[in-house]
Amino acid sequence: MAIHSEPDPILRVTIGSPVYTQNDERIGTVKELRGRAFKVGTPFLRRDFWLDADCVASAVPDAAVYLMVDKRGVEGRKLKAPPSA
Repeated sequence: MAIHSEPDPILRVTIGSPVYTQNDERIGTVKELRGRAFKVGTPFLRRDFWLDADCVASAVPDAAVYLMVDKRGVEGRKLKAPPSA
């Protein structure tokens, strides 16, 4: 019996896709990808930030990225810079 595993969700994250928390709150768009991290571009007058790939619950290329944390959880997961390769 073959077991099919889902590909790593970070592999489906695309620049320009909207980013949503686990409770469907939009927090920005994917601005940049670097290794296993991605930069979230935020609305006017807010600071962009990086998140690690382990925050991604699911992603549909060119459509949406869903996180496995809520907005408060995002605050604790923000990275000042992407991890160095």
